[in-house]
Amino acid sequence: MATRHERFFIGGRWVKSMGSELLELVNPASEEVYGSISAGCEEDVQRAVEAARGAFQGWSQSGVAERIAVLERIAEGLGARRREIAEVI
Repeated sequence: MATRHERFFIGGRWVKSMGSELLELVNPASEEVYGSISAGCEEDVQRAVEAARGAFQGWSQSGVAERIAVLERIAEGLGARRREIAEVI
């Protein structure tokens, strides 16, 4: 069954793409289409850029120790899910 993904994670939440174009996901081994994703559009990029600018504001004002703690938590989360990530890849 083909899956269809039409949302992007922007500004801390999943939002529907403003565009309508879809890209097919093709298994390179079998050439079988197994899903589709939104191609996105200029408006989607603009929303993502604005969200990133807003996030950078807080990040740039945080101290080094706080940034290190955040990155360590990210690394721990990735480490805890390494088997799942390997399977997806």
